[in-house]
Amino acid sequence: MGRLLSDWASIVGAEFAARSLPERFVFPRGARTGGVLRLRVAPGWALMIQHVTPQIIERINGFFGYRAVDRLAVIQGP
Repeated sequence: MGRLLSDWASIVGAEFAARSLPERFVFPRGARTGGVLRLRVAPGWALMIQHVTPQIIERINGFFGYRAVDRLAVIQGP
C-alpha cells in the first residue's frame, strides 16, 4: 500500500491523482490477488473515475506486475 500511495500520480496520471486517493486494499482471505481497492474521490469526480475504472485497474496491476486488483470501490469525499 505504501508504494501505491507514493507512486499514485505516476500510476493514474496527475489529473486523477489530484482528485483521488487510495484508502484501503482488501484481499480475499488467504490470497494476494483479486483484491478490492477502496478509492476516495473528490466530489463530482466519481462518475469520471467509474468511467475509466478498467484503465485504472489495468495500470495498477501493471504497476504491481500481477493481478492485484479486480475491483475499485469508489467513495466520494474530500
